[in-house]
Amino acid sequence: MNIQKILRYAYTVLENPAALADTDHHLLGHTENMAEDDILWNKLIHCQKLRQEALDFEADTNIVFLNSRSLKYEAAVIKLFDGDGLQYGNLIVTACNRPFLARDFENMRLISENLWEQ
Repeated sequence: MNIQKILRYAYTVLENPAALADTDHHLLGHTENMAEDDILWNKLIHCQKLRQEALDFEADTNIVFLNSRSLKYEAAVIKLFDGDGLQYGNLIVTACNRPFLARDFENMRLISENLWEQ
């Protein structure tokens, strides 16, 4: 699956802007629908990298919620894994169109574990 297909799929399922980054958090692409009024999102787009210290990482968690008082919207980083369990990227989603709903957490889990199969 190419980058634009991943982003379109994420936007369709989660109904919020998304960006795709490699495992070092370098930006690979983003949806055209962006959270332009969010400081952290703007830094990601303009700096082409999300700073790791802005993330609240837990080693055993595939979905990481951003931990920053400067965020205007709730946001999540979804770690993407291939069929062998190796992480190949991160999908950053910001809830600027609508808040995350209960169904989004299950969709995020499925995206994390199964997107490589699409």
